[in-house]
Amino acid sequence: MIAIKLFPIVAILNLLLSAPGVFAGKLNPETLPRTGCNMNWASFHPTSPSLPLTNVLRIADNWSSAASFERDARGYPTRLNPGEAATTRFFGQNPYPTGPEAVYTLRWEGRGTLEIAYRGGLYRIDEKAKSPIKLTFPEGTKGPVELTILSTDPTDRLRDLRFYLPGYDDGSNTWTDHFLEFYSNFDIARFSWGAAVNHENASHIVEWEDRRPPTHFTYGMSPELGEDYGVPYEVMIELVNTLDIDLWVNIPHLVSDDYLRTAARLFRDQLEPGRRVWIELGNEVWNNWFPAYHDLTEEARQATAVEQRQVYLGHIYGRRALNMFRIFGEVFSITGDRHRLVTVLAGQSGWFQPMEQAFGEIEREGGVDAIDVLAIAPYFGPNKYEGEQRLKGLIEGKSPTDYELDDPFWNEIEDVLRWAIDNRFDPVHEGGAENMKYRALSLRTGIPLVAYEGGQHVESFSGGEEWIGPWVAPINRHPLMVRLYEYYLDAWQQFSGHTFLFHVDIEPATSDSAFGFKETYLQPDEEAVKFAWYLDWRARQLAKQKETP
Repeated sequence: MIAIKLFPIVAILNLLLSAPGVFAGKLNPETLPRTGCNMNWASFHPTSPSLPLTNVLRIADNWSSAASFERDARGYPTRLNPGEAATTRFFGQNPYPTGPEAVYTLRWEGRGTLEIAYRGGLYRIDEKAKSPIKLTFPEGTKGPVELTILSTDPTDRLRDLRFYLPGYDDGSNTWTDHFLEFYSNFDIARFSWGAAVNHENASHIVEWEDRRPPTHFTYGMSPELGEDYGVPYEVMIELVNTLDIDLWVNIPHLVSDDYLRTAARLFRDQLEPGRRVWIELGNEVWNNWFPAYHDLTEEARQATAVEQRQVYLGHIYGRRALNMFRIFGEVFSITGDRHRLVTVLAGQSGWFQPMEQAFGEIEREGGVDAIDVLAIAPYFGPNKYEGEQRLKGLIEGKSPTDYELDDPFWNEIEDVLRWAIDNRFDPVHEGGAENMKYRALSLRTGIPLVAYEGGQHVESFSGGEEWIGPWVAPINRHPLMVRLYEYYLDAWQQFSGHTFLFHVDIEPATSDSAFGFKETYLQPDEEAVKFAWYLDWRARQLAKQKETP
């Protein structure tokens, strides 16, 4: 078992890390919060399973039209020619309140004609209508809702539309009660997908005016329209101030120094005094799914020619991250608030090279003291290091419907995934050996190691649909996940890992993936196996803290 293998090393490490002076001038891991959670990428999509914002237009598609039209700074059409219309879409197959008791409120400024179309019905609001109006959808309505501006008065154009979920109105919090309740169970909220760093737009956010302001029509992702400018920082700050938790925000990778200084002042001045902001440059810059990988790789290619030495993506990441850390550190230090800032240098779990390059570049520039934490994402699952063939040999050709919940066959699946957990932290295996390098770096420098993401990684989107797809949701809904997560968190702590952020909050379980702690915002806590485990685990951890003198 992993605990037995690592215990002597861990005991020595813990003694060293607790010795006086080890953390002189550095962040003491004992002051770090215990857990956090990542926003699901779909939280800010029109078909969000979490409905995080009280005004659903904030997660709607941007206006689309058969013809192009001018838009104002908030994204509203300034003029529509005869026959033109501007349409946005929200909801979908995701659950949303319906029936006579679920009363929505539509508010707007200006004059014009609107339509709200849903499956089976239509509301038409002419230019004589007065804001607000109340609407309902028939019980059981499913599918998208479309709001269309058919005409807008150029002298008093339609603007500032708000479509509130039942129970909310202009005086309400930006965030829904159920979303606040969910995140109240964590110590940190991490905005990665919601921070506009994973979509192609990230390459075009350089100056402060390039970002989406809080007054904009929508903060939502619109993949069909090729848009994602992210949730405004002010709205992120409102969430964590309301809940009294920390904020972890991923900063677009090409932003200017002026952008960084403005952002730093905003976080410093608007976060409540007891709150910390964790800053990370981009998200998984080594991941070729994301624009940072391509941009920084090209920058490294150009630097190689200029410097006449081999420069890699990791070196460029280290330079840019250090520049961000120093600017934020300067802004926070001016007012004596440096302790409210946590700088994050991230690497890929199971592959140390990008971190080695980034850290080496920062070390070369004398900037190690600017790093507060190192971060990895130690997922466990049937990847090439951790039992893909074992699991495939076990379940291929079989159906989960053939096995009752208490059938011993599930124990065999659990054994394979438990072995996968061991491999994340066991130097005998390739992935574990790479992770031990992160641990060694943490020990050498006294910089705590945290998890920016983590959890199970039983999925089919990266391959293996035919053999694993039918099993993805059943495995994630099975009680074996309780035992696996308990074992996993124990292994992480014995690995000397500190703050752990789970991935992700609310996401439906499908044959593609099942990362969510809950499947929809309506799912009862006790029916969400992983979330129910987490609530119990957290309660036990808090009880231990109270017992400790």
